[in-house]
Amino acid sequence: MALYQKVIISAISLLAGVYYSPEAAGQTFVSTLPQPKNAVLEVYGGIYCVYCPEGNAIAEQLVEDHPDDVVLINIHAGSYAIPELGDPDLRSDFGEALKDQAGLSGYPAGTINRRVFPGLEQNAPGTTAVNRSNWALATAEILQQISPVNIGATAHIDVPSGLLTVQIEIYYTANSAFNTNRLNIALLQNRINGPQIGYYGEGQYPHHYVLRDLLTGQWGELISNTQAGHFESRTYNYVLPPEFREVLVDPADLQLAIFVAEGQQQILNGIGITPSYTVTNANDAHALELKTPQVVCAEEVSPVLTLRNDGNQPLTSVDIQYSVNGAAAFLYQWNGILNTFQRTEIILPPIPFFPAPQAQNVVLASLFSPNDQPDNDITNNSKTITFENAPSTDVNQVTFELKTDYYGHETYWEIIDDVGVVYASGGNTVVGASGGGLNNALPSDPGALGSNQFFSVNIDLPAQGCYMLRVLDAYGDGMCCTYGGGFFRLRNAQDQTMLVGGTFGAEERKPFRIGEAILTATSEEATDNQFVVFPNPAAAADWTLELNLPNAETSQGYLSGVTGARYWHFQSQHLAAGHHSIPIKINEGLAPGIYWLHWNSGDKTWVQKLVLQPTRG
Repeated sequence: MALYQKVIISAISLLAGVYYSPEAAGQTFVSTLPQPKNAVLEVYGGIYCVYCPEGNAIAEQLVEDHPDDVVLINIHAGSYAIPELGDPDLRSDFGEALKDQAGLSGYPAGTINRRVFPGLEQNAPGTTAVNRSNWALATAEILQQISPVNIGATAHIDVPSGLLTVQIEIYYTANSAFNTNRLNIALLQNRINGPQIGYYGEGQYPHHYVLRDLLTGQWGELISNTQAGHFESRTYNYVLPPEFREVLVDPADLQLAIFVAEGQQQILNGIGITPSYTVTNANDAHALELKTPQVVCAEEVSPVLTLRNDGNQPLTSVDIQYSVNGAAAFLYQWNGILNTFQRTEIILPPIPFFPAPQAQNVVLASLFSPNDQPDNDITNNSKTITFENAPSTDVNQVTFELKTDYYGHETYWEIIDDVGVVYASGGNTVVGASGGGLNNALPSDPGALGSNQFFSVNIDLPAQGCYMLRVLDAYGDGMCCTYGGGFFRLRNAQDQTMLVGGTFGAEERKPFRIGEAILTATSEEATDNQFVVFPNPAAAADWTLELNLPNAETSQGYLSGVTGARYWHFQSQHLAAGHHSIPIKINEGLAPGIYWLHWNSGDKTWVQKLVLQPTRG
């Protein structure tokens, strides 16, 4: 764990009485009017807790529903939080003592204002830990109460020096039940991407609201006057470490939870705040993250770029250049407004690509000219990500194999195309209609499968193209391995395994393709200047076919999209020997993407891929 310096400067005013006016004394943040309590939800879990993603979703939904009234703190503690070799350590120095006083009996557990809720205790009566199913109920009860103390605060991070400054004001609108209280400041870290048991989405799990430090120690700092009319202001300076337990600290991902408690328990009120920032660079566009599906079936991909403004000027425009497998790059100009450390996800227009022969494709995205100015830091301007080609087979028949676990009635499967048409299905139709993860399956449901049984089904698919194998589980724990060794497989006509799985959550989606991807032209003649289309790629749906015929031939052709829809047609006609320039212009607006020109002259056939680029802007 990195060593760091903590400096606390307490500039405190301690005044009380009916004639005291905080406003006259310079109080600027805190209200002096009685207000409802905020709920401070402390959630206990760890990266090996299978139901913690569900608990986090419940907790984050409460924050979303009550953005100014619910303060969330995720505390990694207990056996499920002990990292294995190579995994991040998301614990703190304070989590074990907090966990122990909660009296929890399972994970995830939560305390709401560290208060006892009779009848809702997860464990023994009188303990504060509550099951996730009761968090909303306990939170609603807290939000209906009036707090005896109000809290106001601001925070600021000077990024070059790493200095965090927190200014806090406290005002008691009523007498506290105790003569002394405790002020607590929790430093939280968001967007820590890492492993998480029970998470079955793509990529790593984003951990939010993770407790990293308590600036005021394990149980807070003393407030010695808790009578109505009492006002205090305090300033805390804290030097941020470069990392917590070898997890790097990004100042943009930090926030604070500030609360007042009667002692170690009974939180009276709390607030959450996000710091403001001082940064050095004026124009600094940061390519924070790049995402694609892990497996792509089509011949185009739409990367998703997370753009962050690391400059001290509002970011209003930036050029984005992106490419796949080193081919020609597309250019996209983003326009909007991002203040310092604000971010946005940009879904980039589809870009065609030639699948890499080794099945590992590389996307590169780079940023240029923020606010039409040079970027002050070019070290954070580029991101890469890899994705795989979907498995493919030339024959339209596939075989689906399924081995159920101990709860076969929880399973449903189907094969669909890229617009959702179902071509084959089986299993519990109730699960298929409602989706996985709802725990709504019964053995008596229509189509319900038996337990520990093996099934094999031959499936004829009607056409070449992209398909998706979709498998659902009603309970949300997949088919392997806690309750039996269930699995599924998809085999081609040569008995080769194309897809296999079984360890997932509520839903598994695996794409595959019937027919190999078409690459450039399908005949050697396309390379000898007999058949040329330009420009390609094109900025508008306006191409020209240059055709050189050695003999007079009957010719015809059409332009199609990836779904087979036709956008242009050249009626069959007899063309004389020699050179022909044939315009291919579509007046109706075509979406950027991949199109195919199919052409026949006599006994020769060509199929040429055409690329329509997105317009700039």
